Amino acid sequence: MPHSYPYRRSGWRSAIAPALALAGLLGMLFTASASADDAVMLASNPELGSILSDANGMTLYTYDRDERGANASACYDACAVRWPIFTVSETPLGVSGVFSTFTRTDGVMQAALNGWPLYYFQNDANAGETAGNGVGGVWHVVSLAPNMVTVGSTPVGSVLADWAGMTLYTYDRDERGTGTSACYGACAVRWPIFGVSDIPVGVAGDFTTFMRTDGVTQAALNGWPLYYFQSDANPGDTAGDGVGGVWHIVSLSADEMMGNDMMGNDMMGDEMVGTES
Repeated sequence: MPHSYPYRRSGWRSAIAPALALAGLLGMLFTASASADDAVMLASNPELGSILSDANGMTLYTYDRDERGANASACYDACAVRWPIFTVSETPLGVSGVFSTFTRTDGVMQAALNGWPLYYFQNDANAGETAGNGVGGVWHVVSLAPNMVTVGSTPVGSVLADWAGMTLYTYDRDERGTGTSACYGACAVRWPIFGVSDIPVGVAGDFTTFMRTDGVTQAALNGWPLYYFQSDANPGDTAGDGVGGVWHIVSLSADEMMGNDMMGNDMMGDEMVGTES
């Protein structure tokens, strides 16, 4: 599934130089926007594996100081010159995940993947370069696997996670198997939804998707809609487990990963054990 870089984006640095000069003189924000034929795709990096790029193979990044799912960016002014924002209106190619756009406070539209705003790095001059990865300990490439659902390793054991190892959760106030969600508005900001179209790898269970009333596709495991927790900052974090007595990780045992019947934390057999509050 990973794609090789389609072609060298020649002259990229020279193309943005006038814009950067203008930004320096006028204090204007330089924004790298996707052209009409741009799309998000997988790029193959010999050291980092499959990573997110634009249609020209230019690497995309996320920023730890952004708040996932908040539809906002923490990168403006000099930061946005060094880390131009990415926008996309086309359907992603070869990449699973929830893509969205939001309007920044400067009025510019920015794209996000699974709630994380996306950026370029000014010093990446050619397709395939990843000079921005790890800068300041807060900028990262978006590592992708061919399938989006995996087994994450956490202090509490093996749990259901996304391609990046970010923990997924279920919500007691959802009705299992109904293809609906009880989490909208402020709830959906704190608990961003998870969507997946690929068949999971290494995880047993019945994976489905459904259309929410807000028009977004959400994934479910064994009838339970899946979510992230906004306060989980790093792979393996499980800060959302037990919140309000109604949010739970999906714990996976060795037997479950081998294909036997599985449910999640506070779930036994076909019944969920947990008190709504």
